[in-house]
Amino acid sequence: SEVGTAFAIAPDGTLAAAAHVAAPTPVEIARDARLLAQALAGEPHSLDAAEKWVDKTGARPVGASDVKLSVRPARVLSKNGGEVAGPIRARLVGAERSKDLALVRIDAVGAPALALHDVRTFGTDVTTLGFGPDGGGRARDEPRIERGKIGLSGIPDTQPDRRLAQVDLAIRRGDSGAPVVDEEGRAVGIVLLRYQDGGLMAPAEDVRKLANAAGVDVDEGRSAKQFRLAMQSLWDLDLEQAGARLDQTLDTYPNHLLAQSQASRVERLSAAEYRLTAADSRSRGFWIALAAAGLLGAIVCGTRLGQLVVRRSGDRPSE
Repeated sequence: SEVGTAFAIAPDGTLAAAAHVAAPTPVEIARDARLLAQALAGEPHSLDAAEKWVDKTGARPVGASDVKLSVRPARVLSKNGGEVAGPIRARLVGAERSKDLALVRIDAVGAPALALHDVRTFGTDVTTLGFGPDGGGRARDEPRIERGKIGLSGIPDTQPDRRLAQVDLAIRRGDSGAPVVDEEGRAVGIVLLRYQDGGLMAPAEDVRKLANAAGVDVDEGRSAKQFRLAMQSLWDLDLEQAGARLDQTLDTYPNHLLAQSQASRVERLSAAEYRLTAADSRSRGFWIALAAAGLLGAIVCGTRLGQLVVRRSGDRPSE
């Protein structure tokens, strides 16, 4: 199996992913089979060697080939912050192999998504949130966060209708399909492969075009918008408004783990503020400031995270 990353781009459960993870070609399946066969036989093996073997032999899958896709929702809280659903069956709804992009859909209507932003300005501060095996070879439950900047953009010599941009941050196995997010929390690109000291991303514009061709209405969704407004109220210490907006978020999508966690936090802060009303203003102000400082270390920065883990059975390690 191969593990990559995908992220929601619409509130109907549509996720953007790398095509080499979610929609492998017969050549890629043959490479994976060669790798697996050598690994099981205890023989030395590598992706480069498997690719050369396939090119030399012309090997291809024979008979029916069933590529199974499953998605595991990311855990973006502490281990005690809520239960995460198990793997969900996914289906392919669109792919453009020439740009290594694919769309898959899961049963998650109403879930928050990432807004797409068609900008890739040189030097823009960005963050990637990718998933992949941990040190023990197990798939990660929590995103690995890497920060860097967008580098140069260009057209590959061998692919004249494709434009990619560099990102100068660590790209590892399992990051294929990871969103490249700007400081406003918008996806400006999608990681496709490693390159020198960083990686290469396709712009959000390419994801949007593929979605339009597949009839997908790209939007962050109501639950994402409500949650963002709730967090703004919370940072303003308007606990009543924050609580009401978190309730609205959960009415829209009850499985929103971050909203569940923050709703409990708002209840605790509201109770603490009530107990402090008898104290003098200086003491009360100190405790509220202390509570706000505690929130700063606890609230996940990617408040509109639509991040999901994609696992494909019978595939090669992603770029």
